[in-house]
Parts: sequence; C-alpha cells; structure tokens
Amino acid sequence: MGYMSQVKSVIYADKDKIDNFIANNQETFDFLKDEFEDALQVINKDNEKIIYLNGDSWKWYSDYKDVMAWSDLMDLAVENNLCTEFVRVGEELDDVETDYRGDPEALSYYIYPTSYIDANF
Repeated sequence: MGYMSQVKSVIYADKDKIDNFIANNQETFDFLKDEFEDALQVINKDNEKIIYLNGDSWKWYSDYKDVMAWSDLMDLAVENNLCTEFVRVGEELDDVETDYRGDPEALSYYIYPTSYIDANF
C-alpha cells in the first residue's frame, strides 16, 4: 500500500493570464490531465480562473514523474506572476506541508490544513 497523502493545490490569476499560461505550457498540462484525470480541473470563479489539483490517498513522492511535473508547473506559474497554493497532509500527525507563493496582496488562501477528531465506534 505505502504511505498515502491528501494533496490539494491551486494555480490562479485572472482568466486571460491562466488561459495564456495553459496555452504556453500545453504539453505539461496535457501530461498532468492524463496522469491526474478528474483530480485536475480548471474552474472559473468570477474574474479568476483556477487550476485545481485535488487528491486523496495518493503516493506523493518528489521523484515521481507526475509530482515533478506539478512542482515544475507551480514554479513556472510563480515565474509568470501567478499565485500558487499547495497543501499536503500525510498519515502522520506532524506530516503537513504548505506552500503559498505569489504576490501577498493577490493570495486568496483557498486551501489550508485543518484538524479534527474522528470517533469511529
């Protein structure tokens, strides 16, 4: 089975910027759509467009090709003045990773970790 994580990540900006970003990185975006299937979506929200990655029970290792491609796409997004957010929660209580990049005035903090207590009887 292996160590599993919950992963949520977004890349966002105004619609035109995201459309141009996807067009300029079409090969990588198509690869990610094939790898992540329905877990990767493009969402329209008001005047903004959001590239949303949403995964549960994933093996998220930095040397996996899909993980490297997503990380590279986020780096390119920051280079293109887009906002990125990434949160990964592992199986261990202290295994939480967050990364928020972009203009602090433009960050929306759409995703963030929370904790709760579950009672399974």
